[in-house]
Amino acid sequence: MKRWTLALAFMTATAVAMAPAERANAADWSLFGGNTLPDTDTALRVGVGWPDISAAYHYPISDIFEIAPKFSIFYGIPVFGLGADLCCGIGNTFGAELRVELFESGGFHLAFRADPALLLNYTILSNGVEAGIQLGLGIAVDYSVSDSVNVVSGFEVPLQLYFTDPVAGLAPLLVDLGVEFMPSDELSLFVMMRLGPSVFFAGDASDVGFGYEGRIGVAFRFL
Repeated sequence: MKRWTLALAFMTATAVAMAPAERANAADWSLFGGNTLPDTDTALRVGVGWPDISAAYHYPISDIFEIAPKFSIFYGIPVFGLGADLCCGIGNTFGAELRVELFESGGFHLAFRADPALLLNYTILSNGVEAGIQLGLGIAVDYSVSDSVNVVSGFEVPLQLYFTDPVAGLAPLLVDLGVEFMPSDELSLFVMMRLGPSVFFAGDASDVGFGYEGRIGVAFRFL
């Protein structure tokens, strides 16, 4: 986790330093913050890190409402400090990110975010293939610190429920921190992390751990 934090800080400082003094505002869009895409554009994003590799296609319905179908391959659970008998797991996520922009002022944007998904975990609790759902709700914000850099934050409660016997799940409260660097109108390089407390439960048993996710990636905007 320390390495991800240092990477985030280094990329933020480097991006600000590299931003040209005079140029078109390339950072007038965000795929993680509150600034949704214009309804004439779309974008493809790919990220890799812990606990997954993911891809999403961002498609705006209007200037303030955007949907992004998403697919991921995960190879761990994003929670540390749980019991050793909980298997990390390998699986897939099929979902969609939804953002509705609620407020804009200068370089600041705020949006409501939802992150529903179908979950397939092939080794949860060592019981074989199990299916589940994710019901994520939260707030996304971003601020353009320069013509090429967005600082992103927000929070989300991505509740996960697996239809095991007994029912198992994760109930985290995650804070988002990240930076998007736009060297051009069409390209975005990003570092994102999420962290916060997370409760694992299965039947009458429960345990509390520390949730953490970290990803780096690239996005292409189609004007």
